[in-house]
Amino acid sequence: MRPLRRGRSPRRADPLAGPIITYFAVHGSAPPEALVQLARFLLRWIHQPRAPKQPDENALNAEAEAWYRGEL
Repeated sequence: MRPLRRGRSPRRADPLAGPIITYFAVHGSAPPEALVQLARFLLRWIHQPRAPKQPDENALNAEAEAWYRGEL
């Protein structure tokens, strides 16, 4: 990944991970009394919709070729 320029975030930045990262940057660990708050952050992050991954061009081409050969 390219180095970040000032004022920019990485292309794949995850805005819902911010509170989790900030929590551990400030506190370093999660004591038992903070687990409910941290669990809320984690659950929100886990259940967020995610963009689909980019297709594997080699696998896509191989499947298309197999289809043209009548193998699928």
